[in-house]
Amino acid sequence: RTPASAAAVGRAVGAAVGTLAFLRRYCSTPEGPGPAAFAAVALSPVLWVEGAGQAHGDVLVGLLFAAWLLAARRRGVVLASALLGAAVASKLTAALPAGMYLAYLAGRPGPWPARLGRVAVATSALGLVVVLAYWPFWGGLDTLRVPLAFLAERRPTNTLAEVLFVATKPMLGAADATAALSFVGTL
Repeated sequence: RTPASAAAVGRAVGAAVGTLAFLRRYCSTPEGPGPAAFAAVALSPVLWVEGAGQAHGDVLVGLLFAAWLLAARRRGVVLASALLGAAVASKLTAALPAGMYLAYLAGRPGPWPARLGRVAVATSALGLVVVLAYWPFWGGLDTLRVPLAFLAERRPTNTLAEVLFVATKPMLGAADATAALSFVGTL
């Protein structure tokens, strides 16, 4: 390993440990999910082997999500939204939970002006962090178009059919693997 890769793994391990620290605080709150949920994450090989061991950026998003959970639990809408904004800036797939959080804020009890106000404040904090994160690198719409085009060629989720296709493609070839899966799909 090079010093740069060792440093990346070190940062990922630090992010994993930070994730556990935030998650422990969240799980130990009276409304939290409890020690079993914490243990399930703390002992997860996904966190340690895939995340920290391979220096994935997903560990940073996990750290930001754990901090967001704690901030949202304490009713810190601005801080929680800013943490989600940092997660979105780190990995675009974090936009889905960010949108769900905004919907949650809109659905909380209270008069509509207060609900819309919460959503506006949260959206502003989230958006500001994303803009500040992208500002130094912004080169027009190509800043987003190039990564999205790269992702369009990938399969971010693996359905059972995709797993079977990838597994049978080396043995059968792409055309025969597709035909076999088409036949299996008709059964």
